[in-house]
Amino acid sequence: FFVIDIGLRIFAFRSKYFSMWGCGWHWLDMILVIVQAVEECLFLATGTVESPKSQRWLIRVARVLRVLRSVRIFRLVNLTDSLRLLVSCLVHSSASFCWAVTLILLILYVFGITWTHITVYERIQWQLHDVVKDTMLLEKWYGTVPRAVLSLFQGVTGGVSWDELVRPIIDLCSPWLGFVFFLYSAFVIIAVMNVVTATFVQNAIERHGQAKELQKMTRAARLFKTLDVDDSGSVSYAELERHLGTKEVVDFFESI
Repeated sequence: FFVIDIGLRIFAFRSKYFSMWGCGWHWLDMILVIVQAVEECLFLATGTVESPKSQRWLIRVARVLRVLRSVRIFRLVNLTDSLRLLVSCLVHSSASFCWAVTLILLILYVFGITWTHITVYERIQWQLHDVVKDTMLLEKWYGTVPRAVLSLFQGVTGGVSWDELVRPIIDLCSPWLGFVFFLYSAFVIIAVMNVVTATFVQNAIERHGQAKELQKMTRAARLFKTLDVDDSGSVSYAELERHLGTKEVVDFFESI
């Protein structure tokens, strides 16, 4: 089906198919069709190859190519301006996202080391004074640095109630350390997370304005290319007057 679709488009547009508006999507379709054709050839080749090792290798390559075909779903981004705008805002916020994740991980790493050190110190003190305590929960949440960082991340993002995290500290270590954990939770949840959210919202608003202007320019270029019937590179007054009552022209001038 896709081969027939691309063949008809190439027959209709000739060489313009590879350079016209939206040609990037055309190239993507061509690549995916070629990948699918190679995949079918590999599956046919597995029946003619006698070596089991070669058959497994061909099947693995075919499976990888089949996964690559899922890239076609990004074709949906080009269907509506609203979806394209959302994707554009997400891509524009990717740099802020990376820095936000870095900041949060640094904070969690520092506090994770702190709580792991406290856990190890308390266990050593109990062993020196022959104090027997059930440290299972304390070691579960703060036994190692990676485990402590994960526990703190779960407490911030709602994966685990922070009451479950602070209860072993209060019961086994000290209520004052529980108060320190409360201050940490308040700082990360109220201050850090709100600042990160505000940064994302600000970047999204800025990108929204830029994308709207870019969409208007893109729409104008597409419309003027349609109005240029004689492919002269410019739109004459007669061409504009001839299409002045069409829905596309009316909608464009209403949008600006």
